Amino acid sequence: MTSWQPTPEEDAEEREFQRPYGPWEAFDRPKDRPKNRPKDRADLEVTWPRLGRAEQEWLRAAVRRLHPGHARPERPG
Repeated sequence: MTSWQPTPEEDAEEREFQRPYGPWEAFDRPKDRPKNRPKDRADLEVTWPRLGRAEQEWLRAAVRRLHPGHARPERPG
């Protein structure tokens, strides 16, 4: 008796369904992590004061997770 094998399309759809969703998913693999570009830093410095407490805490946690030796993750600039 042979076991059922999904088609490549069904397999890809199932993997897509099982993926974690959220803003952090793009940074899970080192090759996908963004580079520290001056424009990104300038954008962050402008938008940081407008972020809510939850968003700021999420960004701090992401920096701590991605860059454990980062000097001051809570103070951009």
